[in-house]
Amino acid sequence: REFSAEVLAQACGLSEESLQDALKELVSRQVVEPSLLGYYRFVHDKLREGTYQGTPAERRRTLHAQAGAALEQRLTASGGAGSFEYGTLAHHWTHAEQWARAIGYLEKAGDQALRSSAIRHVLHSSRIYLVPRNDGRLLVGATIEYAGFAKANTAQGIHAMLDAAFELAPEICGAEIVEMWSG
Repeated sequence: REFSAEVLAQACGLSEESLQDALKELVSRQVVEPSLLGYYRFVHDKLREGTYQGTPAERRRTLHAQAGAALEQRLTASGGAGSFEYGTLAHHWTHAEQWARAIGYLEKAGDQALRSSAIRHVLHSSRIYLVPRNDGRLLVGATIEYAGFAKANTAQGIHAMLDAAFELAPEICGAEIVEMWSG
């Protein structure tokens, strides 16, 4: 969960000086730490999660949209050299609820993952499992049972599954969704 200081400055509209002051303060308070090549990361996932959850939903959507726009500008300026960021772009546009852009980058990241044969064995977490199929497709699933089960796909359920899948394997962000079912 690293972030680029350059992209952060652009997304938040901060001057270089203001950004450096803010990052210096966050480093001194042991909230973030410098990583490699101008990147930073939260010292602990709980700090990142708490910060994210403490931000109002509308503000989170706006920030994701601003980060997506900043990454798109960087991708365009590099002449496509930043295509490694397709999954990150898909993540930001999904959370910004800008579905057309999210789907476009999900497709690009998926194509990239398929070309690199990214997943060759079953991956799983407490929220999701990913099972590569012999025909090249990837099964994404979760087994959750609650009383009052209704056999229907919901936007919230699909979003939660995709979010968990992207967290487990970011390289699949651009994969094409071929089929969905529940039950």
